[in-house]
Amino acid sequence: MGDICHEGIVRSVNGNRLTVEIVSKSMCASCHAKGACSASDMKIKEIDVVAEGNETYAAGEKVNLVISHGNGLKAVLFSYIFPLAILMFLLLYLQSAKVSEPVSALVGAGSVAAYYLLLFLFRKKIDSKIHFKVEKLTH
Repeated sequence: MGDICHEGIVRSVNGNRLTVEIVSKSMCASCHAKGACSASDMKIKEIDVVAEGNETYAAGEKVNLVISHGNGLKAVLFSYIFPLAILMFLLLYLQSAKVSEPVSALVGAGSVAAYYLLLFLFRKKIDSKIHFKVEKLTH
C-alpha cells in the first residue's frame, strides 16, 4: 500500500525539528454548498516533525507530511480502536455483572481516560515508532 500525504506549511524551525500546520478537512469542507450547510468541518492541526537528511526548511515553506500506511493504521488503532474496545468491553462486562448504569459509565469513562493518560506518558516511545517524514514540495 502507498503512503498517506498531507500538504502543510512550516510554522517554525528549531534545528531539525519543525512544526508543520496542516488543514484537516472532511468531505463536506470541500463541497460547494458548505455555506448553506452546518455540517462542514475543517480543523487546523500542528504536527511536530523531525527533518531527516540534509534538507533545510524555513517558516512559511510548503511541504508534504508523509506517513506510511502501516504507521497510519497503528495510529488509528492506538487513538480510536483500542479505547473503543476498552469502553465496549467494560460496559458489556459491567452490565452483565448487574452493575448500575451510572457506575458502569463512570468506570468506562475513567478507564478510557486512564488509557489516554498512559498514551500521553509513553508519547516519546510511541513517537519513536510512529512518525511523519517531511518532504519539500516540488511545484
